[in-house]
Amino acid sequence: MSRTGRWLLVNLAAFQIVWWSAVLGAAHGLPWAGPLTALGACALHVRRIAPETRSAELTMLAYALCFGLACDATLMAFGLIRYAPGLGIGPDWLAPAWMAALWPTFATTLNHSLGWLRRHPLCAALFGALAGPLAYGGGVVLGAAGWPRGALTGMTAIAALWAVTLPLLSTLSAVTVIPAEPEPSPEPVRPLAGSL
Repeated sequence: MSRTGRWLLVNLAAFQIVWWSAVLGAAHGLPWAGPLTALGACALHVRRIAPETRSAELTMLAYALCFGLACDATLMAFGLIRYAPGLGIGPDWLAPAWMAALWPTFATTLNHSLGWLRRHPLCAALFGALAGPLAYGGGVVLGAAGWPRGALTGMTAIAALWAVTLPLLSTLSAVTVIPAEPEPSPEPVRPLAGSL
């Protein structure tokens, strides 16, 4: 496997490790586990990427955190999701720190293991509509969250939200950090020797 391939696997695995530590930590009274793991994963990520993109990558992580807090505050305001308490970072309408930590960590995947979504906004919308409810639903099953208005209502709202959120974050990440790679131009056709 190439170095790039290994890096993409590490990038995806790092997010999964943070997700599990955040969700299981919140469900078992260890709400600091997610933020601590996220801090380590994001620091390693920023250290690993090219120095010329570090500042832009940090900006993108901050954008994702703000965007995520707004998304979760909206879900909470409408009673669509309830999070396990722990390490509150502000008023009650803000998601707890363990949930907030997932957003910048997820943003580390947007130009790397999930970078292919930048060129396919329709795939990003479909992927978001499927993966978003699965991630939140997994958190509910593991005891880190609940559906105050029922699972169907909550998951439908999250599917709609993530169908918009993922393409927006992918586009924002491409513009902020790494310009979208141009599609390869076709190889010019060379005439065969001796032909007119």
